[in-house]
Amino acid sequence: MNRQTVIPIGIEDDASLECFYSKRNQPLIEQLKNLLAGARAKRVLYLWGESGSGKTHLLNACCRAAGKSGRQNLYVSLKQHGGQHGGRLEQLSDVHKDTLVCIDDLQQIVGCAPGQNQIFSLYEKIMNGAGMNGAGAIVVSGTSPLGSIGITLKDLESRLSSGGVFNIYALDDDEKRTALKLTATKRGFALDDGVVQFIMSHYQRDTKSLFALLDKLDRGSLQAHRKITIPFVKTLM
Repeated sequence: MNRQTVIPIGIEDDASLECFYSKRNQPLIEQLKNLLAGARAKRVLYLWGESGSGKTHLLNACCRAAGKSGRQNLYVSLKQHGGQHGGRLEQLSDVHKDTLVCIDDLQQIVGCAPGQNQIFSLYEKIMNGAGMNGAGAIVVSGTSPLGSIGITLKDLESRLSSGGVFNIYALDDDEKRTALKLTATKRGFALDDGVVQFIMSHYQRDTKSLFALLDKLDRGSLQAHRKITIPFVKTLM
């Protein structure tokens, strides 16, 4: 079985598709690149996976790539907008038809008819409003496949699935070790095998927690002018 190594990087760290090291998910990465290049017939794509699998990273990476090429883009987290609690997502109604829109946390609008209707209207605007060379596209993420996430507006479900549904797989422990070391190297410091093993043995092993700790180690070592050793890690855990 092919495996993947995902390096989750926040928006402020310049998320990119190149930082999503993946073999098993290579078809998804290629589809996203084709969508960004305008070389994909379907301008909608849905991806799903458990927490920490890299969904948010990929959406941010798409928006950053679009921005660098001068393309209008918008990232929206439905979790931040309180989708299931009646969030109205007003900004979606003002989106230009040529915008790349990346919508995160689709599961948050289960049971929220207004939210589902707004996303449906956005889809229709982007897909019907652009010509042959239109740049408008939609990438959506959720924690479950579209058919089981609980969307009650079936027209929305069918349209979001029309361009392909891709599963993202979470890292196993060996991949997490590799990802921690690669990310540290990218940021300009080293984590030796002993430090990585200590972290994996004594800290929460979910991806979000591990990379939050890596952020703390990065900042802490710079502030304290200290090499990252096991005793130093203990002070920040």
